[in-house]
Amino acid sequence: MKNCKPVKFIAYILLCAALITGLYVSADTYEEVPTPSYTYWSGGKTKKAVKTKALYSFYKYSELAEYDSGAAEPAHMAYSPDGKLYILDTNGKIMILDREYRLISEISSVNYGGENITFSGARGIYIASDGLLYICDTENKRVIICSGNTVERIVTKPESSVIPSDFEFTPIRIVKDSRNFSYLLCDGCYYGLMVFDSDFRFIGFFGANKVANSILDAVSNWFTSIFNTGEKHEATVKKLPYQITDIAMNNGFVCAVNAEEKGQLRMFATTGDNILRYSEQYENGNGDEYNFADEPNSFVDVTDKWANLLTQSFSSVASDSFGYMYALDSMQGRIYIYDEECNIIGVFGGGMGSGSQKGTFATAGTLAIYGDDLAVIDIVKKSLTVFKITEYGKAVKNAQRLTLGGDYEKAYPVWQSVNSQDKNMQLAYLGLAKYYLGAGDYPSAMKYSKTGNDQTVYAQAFRSQRNMWIRGHLWLIGVIAAVIIIAVIAIRVYFKRKHIKFRVNAKIKNALKVLTHPIECFNNIKNHGMGSVAIATVLLILYYVTSISQKLLSGFMYQNTDLTSFNSVFTLLGTVGVMLLYVTVNWAACILFEGKGKFKQIYCASMYCLIPLILNSLLYIILSYVIIPDSNSGFGLLTVFFQAFFVILILLSITVIHDFGFMKSVGLGIVIIIGMGIFGFVLFAVFSLAQDLISFVLGVIKEVALR
Repeated sequence: MKNCKPVKFIAYILLCAALITGLYVSADTYEEVPTPSYTYWSGGKTKKAVKTKALYSFYKYSELAEYDSGAAEPAHMAYSPDGKLYILDTNGKIMILDREYRLISEISSVNYGGENITFSGARGIYIASDGLLYICDTENKRVIICSGNTVERIVTKPESSVIPSDFEFTPIRIVKDSRNFSYLLCDGCYYGLMVFDSDFRFIGFFGANKVANSILDAVSNWFTSIFNTGEKHEATVKKLPYQITDIAMNNGFVCAVNAEEKGQLRMFATTGDNILRYSEQYENGNGDEYNFADEPNSFVDVTDKWANLLTQSFSSVASDSFGYMYALDSMQGRIYIYDEECNIIGVFGGGMGSGSQKGTFATAGTLAIYGDDLAVIDIVKKSLTVFKITEYGKAVKNAQRLTLGGDYEKAYPVWQSVNSQDKNMQLAYLGLAKYYLGAGDYPSAMKYSKTGNDQTVYAQAFRSQRNMWIRGHLWLIGVIAAVIIIAVIAIRVYFKRKHIKFRVNAKIKNALKVLTHPIECFNNIKNHGMGSVAIATVLLILYYVTSISQKLLSGFMYQNTDLTSFNSVFTLLGTVGVMLLYVTVNWAACILFEGKGKFKQIYCASMYCLIPLILNSLLYIILSYVIIPDSNSGFGLLTVFFQAFFVILILLSITVIHDFGFMKSVGLGIVIIIGMGIFGFVLFAVFSLAQDLISFVLGVIKEVALR
């Protein structure tokens, strides 16, 4: 036992040393905390961020000083066709790493006609499929094309009438397509990409961003041109389009990112037009109108409480051999993965500030993709981070590739595996729904498409299922219809023989006349006291209830309400609040126009006019379970009909209640709308001021309490 004491003492010393080492760990050592991965569930006009299994996992972290102690600032990187990673440093050096990310060679100068030339200040590199190295020698305003260390060609600013005289040839990115055409991005260029043919003859500019001028901008420019002198007008700051910041090739198309709030990710056709359409689930809108990055405050990063307060900005883009696009958010260090149709696959990464967590960054600069590897350069930490795709990530990408190719049968078992691993991957439900639709299993297709929030596939499956049911139960439909007709006839005959009559309350009967004899109904309210405040109030309540029911109870094919953020108070204000405001402004305006209607009469007549809208909501709910959206022209016209009916009834009520001519009623209607707008604005302003005042008072109280 005594002999054990030295052993225990040594163990104790080692334990203490380990603890001390852990306490004094270098700031460059990454924590073992995984970065969050998430995707977006889309549908209707909304998208919701949900956590998923990791698509990529952290693999390696290296400081560039480990490869070269003289490294200044990493500018760009690119993979070669054989998987080597080329890292360009602004000090004019290219570090070449092997597949295990070990330094194997460097390029600090290249031979041009027997002379060694350098490329300090270069900001972009590209390795073509034939192995040629393209260096965007930015500060020297040239592109150096090399085979190994030997210069094959140097490209400078071309002579062309198309190029403006003030154009600066400052290349920062270059890519090539299958035709051997080159697309060159220059720093500070608002004209788009420069296009060169296979012999590097300049063809023209390509894919320039458009200036988004609003009506306010146009008016401002007009006033400026009137009141300013020529010199002052020329001196005013012109609104310029956003610059493209990075480019990549994606299956023959040029991908690009820019710092614009919307349309950050683009894919250009040969015409230079953006061909991205951001999914059927967003009403087939153009990609120019959509921010492919996070919406502000859409997702709270569990690793950084401030992450959700910043607007994202793509700085770099890459593409793999399967057409998947990878966009790097420089603001929050996240990598966004999209398929070739720009459906979101997933998002991972993050970090702001120190970037001390694995897979996070202080300031992410550029990324590159090759096979299963994804590399990111941190321009602040001057480091390289490499991610490896997970088995789950491989399955998702493989299944989605098969689905986009129409091979639903091969995609089916993969999607099943993905769905069993992670219930939060929306693409899995969509892929399974398409498989079942193609296999003729329409109930399963409806089930998975509804879970995956895909109204298009659901509608297709529903149509097929509905038609099958009708064909199989046509005899039953005929029997039910015959029974109903016979029952109605029998009841009518019985009531007629027994002299049975139903007595309806006169005021209720008059209210229902608004649908068939509206003028008589309003005349009875005005001249015969047939208006009922109780009936009118019930109709107002029914209008509110049916409006909510239409939003919440409509069939899935027509469901566009985000139930997680639905607020019945807004519906209350938009129905009951608007109608009460209308009645109040109507009564006030009629005094100015010498109308003869009383408040009670205006209230009752106005609420009776709501009956068509109530009927519309009820019919909408019922028909939304039967009618297919792509064949709903009659459905849409039905809603328009009831809304037009409501407007006509409102005008007729003004005419009869106030004893006006029709044109005077139209004029009063316009005045009422304007008055409602003014009143609503004043009410909003008062509410905002009251809110600010309450916040100020609470702040003062809190400050006093702290002191």
